[in-house]
Parts: sequence; structure tokens; C-alpha cells
Amino acid sequence: MFATRLLYEGVSKLKLSASLGVILSVLSITVSFIGINSLNPIYLAFTAIFGFMILILELIAWALKIIGWGRICSTRIKKFYCWTRLALIIFPIIGMLASFVGFLVIFLRQPLSMGVGNIAKREKSFETIGIIGGLIFSLGYLFEAVGLYDFSLIYRNSILRVGSILYIISIAVSPISSLIEATTVKSLLNNSLHFISSFLVFLGLAKIQKAIIHGTQYPSQGEFP
Repeated sequence: MFATRLLYEGVSKLKLSASLGVILSVLSITVSFIGINSLNPIYLAFTAIFGFMILILELIAWALKIIGWGRICSTRIKKFYCWTRLALIIFPIIGMLASFVGFLVIFLRQPLSMGVGNIAKREKSFETIGIIGGLIFSLGYLFEAVGLYDFSLIYRNSILRVGSILYIISIAVSPISSLIEATTVKSLLNNSLHFISSFLVFLGLAKIQKAIIHGTQYPSQGEFP
């Protein structure tokens, strides 16, 4: 059945993306332990290396999410899954562009040669734009988290359900935590929550994938309910 194959491929891509989410959390936790604020050259080198690895893996995981939801959208199980794919494409790009343009405008309007008060004001403006850009960016992932929760209801998968709920919580906590002063403890808590949610999503999707292979589960709601 063509739709079943598309569903299997979509779940496989999402599962792989979740596994990368687990790896990303471990790398981020490692950076937290290393000490991101340390001026030691060795620490700075490790932070730079891990930061580059995190960036590459984030991009790969993002691409896998888009491909995965695209495959699931093609099965015509639910139209919301097509919106999820679209949200994952649009909101992260808009969020990054908004942040970049905002930073550029502030930088050009306020030159480096200015007083201490203005420098503090510019840093505050950068922080505000970063938070706004992050909120827009996170909307795409919020769509995915809701999509995963809905998927867990269709397949009656409690592991995926809990993982998706924790995923939603981690997204909601992220902008709030950005208002709090950066500390190692805060970073560890955020990354630990992301680790647990990614791991549970991975396990839940793996269980659904096995069910699809054995032909025991395939939603039959019809086209775009």
C-alpha cells in the first residue's frame, strides 16, 4: 500500500530527527559542564567545536522533520500534518530573518563609539530582538509538538503522548528561561528536559514504526478529516 509506505518513511524520518535531538541534548549538556563562560583557551576551543557540531545537527534534524511531516502529509491522514510541515518551514526562517534584520538595524543605527549607557541600551535591544525571534522560531516546533501529540492519540501510544507533552513544555519554558540570567543549572535543566522529551518521542515513534511494519496499525479516518 503506497500510503503505508509513505507513513513508514515519514515516521522513520521523524524518529531519526528525535534521535538527533537526544544527541544534541547530550552535546549541549556537555557544553554546560565544560563551562561556556570560561576564558580558558581549551574550554573555548571545545565550546566552539561543540557549537559547530550542534549547529550542523540542528540543521539536519530540522530538515528531517520537514521531510518526515511531508511524507505523512502525503498519506492524507490529516490536513493538520501538512500545516505542521509548512509551519516548520516558515516560522524558523521568519524567526531567524527577523532576528538578523533587527540586529543589523540596531547595529547600524547605534555605532560602536558611544557611551556606556548606550552600549547597555543596545545590548538590551539585542536581547529583546533575540527573544522575539526565538518566539517566532519556536512556533514551528510548537506545531510539531502538537502534531506528535495528535499522532499519539491516533495510534494510542502513551510513550509518544508523554514525550510530546514534555516537548510542548520545553518549548513553552524556553522563552521564559531566556529572561532569567544564564547559569549552568538553568542550561542543564533545559537540556535535560529536551533530552527526556526527545528520547520518549524516539521510543514512541519506534513503537509506531514496528506496528506499521507488521501491518497492525494504520489510521483510517479518511482524507483530511
